[in-house]
Amino acid sequence: MKSTDGVIAALAGMLAVADGLADVTDNGAVVLEAVAGRMAETCIEFAKHNQLPPLSIAIVDRAGQPVHLQRQPGASGTTAEVALLKAQTSARTQYPTSALATEDGAARDLYVLLKLTQIAGGVPIKVKDELIGAVGVSGALPDSDALCASQAVAVLTTPKEP
Repeated sequence: MKSTDGVIAALAGMLAVADGLADVTDNGAVVLEAVAGRMAETCIEFAKHNQLPPLSIAIVDRAGQPVHLQRQPGASGTTAEVALLKAQTSARTQYPTSALATEDGAARDLYVLLKLTQIAGGVPIKVKDELIGAVGVSGALPDSDALCASQAVAVLTTPKEP
């Protein structure tokens, strides 16, 4: 695994919790259920604005169980499976999937055995440094998937419009 200190520090800063959200963090599932649709829509808007191809967005809880799965019209069925794998990998490891990239063949084999992926596009969702779930995005190039997933996670720090 490559050094993830910088990545984690950047995400920690980005995921500073909004004041109104702090009261519901005891139950991460409540947070995810409350914002999952908004997170997916934010990702879709980002994709439209950046002219990305149709995407699939998966949001899972801390155990990797799906909370929300959305496939845009035109996105292949495979993108939904890959988005879910990215989200589950990020939830299980508590790291962005891009941080798991390695050239080590034995490590890649272990990832396959453990049903993990190192393809960018999975981002953990943390509130007060506690994992509550993860977002996975698939359908564009991996770096674009990762940016879209990060936009979805940023919903937690963006005040809700009245």
